[in-house]
Amino acid sequence: MRVFWGILVCVAQQASAAPINCDKAITKIELQICASSTLRRLDMAVDRNYQGSMATDIGSQARNHLIRTQRDWLLKRNDCLDVFCIEKTYRERVDALCEYPAIRGVNWGCKIRSDEVE
Repeated sequence: MRVFWGILVCVAQQASAAPINCDKAITKIELQICASSTLRRLDMAVDRNYQGSMATDIGSQARNHLIRTQRDWLLKRNDCLDVFCIEKTYRERVDALCEYPAIRGVNWGCKIRSDEVE
């Protein structure tokens, strides 16, 4: 069972889209995000909300869905051709992550909503 959870944690971390390290940014998307304070804040908000969701008992099906949708979101974000698309994609994901309810215990509570990021 420990092996299963270890694998799940590794997979979850790979899909987390941890905040971009602007000192190591090399792709066009990463550079665009690093050039905008709003996009950097949205990047951090996605990470905080994703980590909050993953740390809550949302159930195995919802957790698997969360991992898949995070990967899909990364692909969608990376397909953006301009900062307007990147910002829209981030705002949608920030809010979508707030919708994952806990099945047991206290809901993790959304760390930040997209309308709170300027």
